[in-house]
Amino acid sequence: MASLVARAARRPPVLALVVVLMSAAVAVLAHPYPPYWNSGSGAAIHYAPVAWPAEATWFGYTLDGGAIADKRTSDGSNGGTSPQSYVNVSSGCTDETQPSVYYAFNPGAQVLYFRWRVQAPPHNYATGPSAGSFSAGSPWSSALWTVFIDTNGDGFRDFAVHLDGSSGGPATSVDRLAAFYSTTKSQSLDYINDTRIKLISHNPTAFVDGPSGSDRILNFQGSLTPTPNWPNSSNETVWDYGTTRATLLNTGCGEYFIDYQIPLTMLDATAVGGPLVTANTPMSL
Repeated sequence: MASLVARAARRPPVLALVVVLMSAAVAVLAHPYPPYWNSGSGAAIHYAPVAWPAEATWFGYTLDGGAIADKRTSDGSNGGTSPQSYVNVSSGCTDETQPSVYYAFNPGAQVLYFRWRVQAPPHNYATGPSAGSFSAGSPWSSALWTVFIDTNGDGFRDFAVHLDGSSGGPATSVDRLAAFYSTTKSQSLDYINDTRIKLISHNPTAFVDGPSGSDRILNFQGSLTPTPNWPNSSNETVWDYGTTRATLLNTGCGEYFIDYQIPLTMLDATAVGGPLVTANTPMSL
């Protein structure tokens, strides 16, 4: 990944970051449901969680050598709906002073990590006095955070990975990560209405204590040791759901990081006639 990171950092992001609030066309459901952990052997664990990177190993993504900074309230990154500050990409309490997006890589596990800085709490599980059972929209409310990946330099997404907060519907209430591949000259992810867009992989954004457990979403505690307990209740500052994570920033204005894990094996489009992303694949995000 050292090669991929270096090339990604040198190449400008041709179309970078899209956040939309709701899209029925791309809503996808956990499979099988619910995503029971089952001591690490659950059928829904398509890609096992790995350790999160050390803070010093995250890189702010750059454009022409400068960090990408999204205005907190005037750039429309909340999908055009107001108020939706929980989904609004941010660039620091003093606007445009911090990168709004970051990446890291684990070469041993071959996992790419992506991070968004957002304006307000983006998650809805274990945020109050009692975590309780998972429910509709757990754990990521109703927003989508999507990263487009351009591997051929034409300015359009070849791959896309989104954290799909709209996938946890009332009957299937745990959200998931989904990866897409397409060669269309478009940024659409509407694989339902366009058969040229392929949903190639998915993974839960969180795992459930079960099938004989408490039906709580598990707390991975930053150590890959999942427990159904969230001991700090409303005083939690890190919500580690395994493959996704929310972190309250000590900035005084309520900002959060959203982190998610993208194993390179999720970016394998060979079954639909596309490429496999490797640690040496040049890309723009």
